[in-house]
Amino acid sequence: MKILLFMPSFRGGGAEKVFVNLANYFSSTHQVILAVSQNEGPNLKRVNRSIKVISYDCNSVWKTTFKHRKLIKEEKPDVVFSNTVSCNAVSFLVKVLLNNGYSKFIGREANIVNGNSLKMIFRNKLSYFLYRFSDGFVFNSDDTFESIKHVFPNIVKYDYAIISNPVISELVDVEKSVFEGKSNSLSIISVGRLSEQKNYLLSLKTVSYLKSQGTNVIFDIYGVGDLLQELMQLTKELEIEDCVNFKGYSDDILSIYKDYNVFLITSKWEGFGNVIVEALSAGLPVVATNSRGGVPELINNSSYGAITDFNEICIGSAIVHEVDSDSKEKIILRKQKANKFTTSIIGAKYLEFLLNVKK
Repeated sequence: MKILLFMPSFRGGGAEKVFVNLANYFSSTHQVILAVSQNEGPNLKRVNRSIKVISYDCNSVWKTTFKHRKLIKEEKPDVVFSNTVSCNAVSFLVKVLLNNGYSKFIGREANIVNGNSLKMIFRNKLSYFLYRFSDGFVFNSDDTFESIKHVFPNIVKYDYAIISNPVISELVDVEKSVFEGKSNSLSIISVGRLSEQKNYLLSLKTVSYLKSQGTNVIFDIYGVGDLLQELMQLTKELEIEDCVNFKGYSDDILSIYKDYNVFLITSKWEGFGNVIVEALSAGLPVVATNSRGGVPELINNSSYGAITDFNEICIGSAIVHEVDSDSKEKIILRKQKANKFTTSIIGAKYLEFLLNVKK
């Protein structure tokens, strides 16, 4: 079977990581083509050499429409599998333009529908109009499915599956200690784009609260984004510059988690939460806000961490409790949880769905 995957770029986001993981898994048994709007980002070097990479060299996914059409016409893939709203919409538009009859067009939804600007409202209305031409959909959490169903009720009439993300490349050693090399400070790590969705404002307020309680706290943030300067200014206003470090993007993040005591995620919403699985794979307790998306599906056992209200005092108290009450037994349970999201386990579920969807 020939599978054509389509995504915006190889940037360092969770959706890009997931699609590269899936492409690599599919390529072990099938012919894979990976098309992107722009050939940029750190995930490119993770792509297996056997995969044919095609860049449309367009600064907008919508501008790829006719190049995408040409590639599908030439390659005649059995499956066109797209990722993110814009890529899905373009692929479904191409299906209408081609009317080829030999390719299945399947989209993947990776995030909660959100956005109140006129631009977002118009884009979503156009995109979801095109969704009616799909052959099937994959959603990464129950909440992602429900949010799409809210704006596109007819989704239930299509072939669809709710499948978690493939996050871990291989099984982690559940017995290996995670305490080596940690400092005596309360060390907190967050990973994600510096964006409104990730809500680092609340994270910084939490650090400020912990510091006010006399806690020797270190907070390291790994990620890049448009809000860097704004967040740096906030650390000055909160007088926590000595506690907070903006580390930028790391392409070796899995080896870094072990240096911390706890993982913090204060997102307003999440599609799935790859970083939660990554943290669990290192044995870290996770403290998360009660956001829509995959968070409650992942932190569904008190051994994994805590889900709190959107309040810095609640979050700070949960962080201290999780670190103070940690144990080897909990660490083992977290790693066992993470091992459910390996590329081989989840990739097999994706492949089965792609094979069974009807044109």
